[in-house]
Amino acid sequence: MAPPSDGAIPYLTDHSRGVAAIVSADDAWYWAPGWQAAEAEADADFRDGRSRRFDSMDDLFAGSDAIRGGTSA
Repeated sequence: MAPPSDGAIPYLTDHSRGVAAIVSADDAWYWAPGWQAAEAEADADFRDGRSRRFDSMDDLFAGSDAIRGGTSA
């Protein structure tokens, strides 16, 4: 089932109160509790300044290597 063309998420309701959202099976992983916990952690890291911007992928890999103490393959 394709999402509505306006991007709205359909909901199952009980007396006009939304009780469940209908999402594509391909997107269900995003709503798993573990993934949502990781999203919340990432949001907190970004909000609290625990993030870094890189100018290029090479800079990203070099920064990752520096943290891990290795080199990119």
